[in-house]
Amino acid sequence: MKHKRIVGTILVILLGFMLTSPVFADDPPGYSQMQRVTETSGNSKLVNAGNQVLGVIYAVGVVVSIATVMIIGIRYMMASPGDRADLKARAIPFLIGAFITFGAVNILKIVGQIGDWINQ
Repeated sequence: MKHKRIVGTILVILLGFMLTSPVFADDPPGYSQMQRVTETSGNSKLVNAGNQVLGVIYAVGVVVSIATVMIIGIRYMMASPGDRADLKARAIPFLIGAFITFGAVNILKIVGQIGDWINQ
């Protein structure tokens, strides 16, 4: 069993070396960075539109999350001890949803920044 694991690891490493190849490329002579920026200007409109949509989604998510926290908080303060357990149970899915909403927006922003770094 241990022998198979070692052989498998060596094969994966060798395949990694065989399937990758280094590329030593440079811009052709007379091709400047400014030409590259102007050639991809069509993408900047799409990126700006995506950022605006993402900003609206984020703002709506924040407003909805804050309103929901306020409603749950008021209900919790006014509830009897038996109803408080029910409100706590309802708060857990809300927290998961808020985490996913804020996390998804931030993950998309990070992916966009990585894409910008790769384009440069």
